[in-house]
Amino acid sequence: MRQRTQLGERIRVVGRRDVARFERQGPLPEIVTVGADAVYEMLYDADGAISGAVLSELSLDVTAWREFIQELYWASEGIDSFFEQRVAPLEPPRVA
Repeated sequence: MRQRTQLGERIRVVGRRDVARFERQGPLPEIVTVGADAVYEMLYDADGAISGAVLSELSLDVTAWREFIQELYWASEGIDSFFEQRVAPLEPPRVA
């Protein structure tokens, strides 16, 4: 992720506390936005494999999800500071 950010992607880290208030009824769905025209809710089977997606092109849905994602994005932490504070101090993983 850090390398992708260094190559120009805008990646940020959202903490559990930032989303907990939205997950009282269960985990947030995985949402993929496609420009300003569509959103997909990704679906998974019991084994965690992708099984499909539900498309919505309704302006109300697209706008609501885009605004929600933007709100989380601006409340989140940049990957560089996250990496420096939480990943860099860790011991390297051991190869078995």
